[in-house]
Amino acid sequence: MVHFNTKGRWKGWHEKAYINLILSNICLITLISIIFLLKDIFVWIKKSLRKKSVVPKPIKTTFHNYPTPPNNNGVKISKKDSWVGKSKLESQVSSKSMQDRYKEAIKKEREDFMARNERLGGTKNL
Repeated sequence: MVHFNTKGRWKGWHEKAYINLILSNICLITLISIIFLLKDIFVWIKKSLRKKSVVPKPIKTTFHNYPTPPNNNGVKISKKDSWVGKSKLESQVSSKSMQDRYKEAIKKEREDFMARNERLGGTKNL
């Protein structure tokens, strides 16, 4: 890049050399900046074209909206028949011996089951 005057006029050759050196530095810096700018643009394009994976939101399982699975007939079990309802049912049983409480809980659960089946269409020889 340094231009030497070979025609015999040696008076200002160093000024031209400094100007050429400064211009070459500016060109190199500009070229490097353009290369990094192009790299950033390609990375941005690659990220924008990549498919974004969607993570499904988990189902909230609180007391109010506890999901209830379907029973054998394909009919959803109501909230009172879920484990929350069963725990309430067990708490309603009076404080007797464990054997008596167990028998009463089974009896109440059987009555609820019969009432629920009659609501759904009756039972056959249970």
